[in-house]
Amino acid sequence: MAKLSEKPERDTGKAWRRPTWRHSLLILPCVMWAGFLLYKLEVYRHAAKRQQTAFGTVTAYDPANHSRYGYTFTVTGRRYDGWQVPVDSEKWAVGQQVVVYYDAADPGRNSLEHFTPVNDVVNRGAVPTLILIIVTVLIVIKSLRRTAGPQQSPG
Repeated sequence: MAKLSEKPERDTGKAWRRPTWRHSLLILPCVMWAGFLLYKLEVYRHAAKRQQTAFGTVTAYDPANHSRYGYTFTVTGRRYDGWQVPVDSEKWAVGQQVVVYYDAADPGRNSLEHFTPVNDVVNRGAVPTLILIIVTVLIVIKSLRRTAGPQQSPG
């Protein structure tokens, strides 16, 4: 018979030996980010089909914000602005004339690069990585649940 003053030992690692499916909520931010990137990928894929060019002018340089460059351009008499973070060793000078690529359906969606390479970067980099993280976490949870055996009810 156990003494009343004795307390049962607590198993602090029990939660991770038999994780619940609620632990899969840990990957919710990855699922949301992957969904957002897939949405953007689709938007830019369609924009690449309608892509047009116009000449613009670099109007600003912001070294504190990823060394980005501001530019303006005009389409059918309306002025549009944009910002571009240089890729690799690209650099522009304030006042320099540049080619601006824009979506003919929405000139507010524009870039100093073709839309297709933006698609490729998202498609080949971030999305597969996020999907790999999601699948790995789900496999780990399933594996831990299987190896922990059936959950015992308190009795």
